Amino acid sequence: MNKIISKIIKILKEQDTLLEAELALEILFQQIVQELLCAAFKQIDLELIQEYKDQGYEIDSIQKRTIQWTFGVIEFSRHRM
Repeated sequence: MNKIISKIIKILKEQDTLLEAELALEILFQQIVQELLCAAFKQIDLELIQEYKDQGYEIDSIQKRTIQWTFGVIEFSRHRM
């Protein structure tokens, strides 16, 4: 969280106008949301892997997925059981 706040402060100090600051903050926030969603998908996948392994399933393959959201592209891997 402190890293994010530091980045926001840096953007606010470096931009000459509020419009430039807003555009730079929008890009930063999109990157943060993308990172958070990637982490969430990874965590869900890991939870599902454990659940299915407990039922006796084995990993068949790992497939990469790409989703286009309004705030950017999210890429993640999912395990096929």
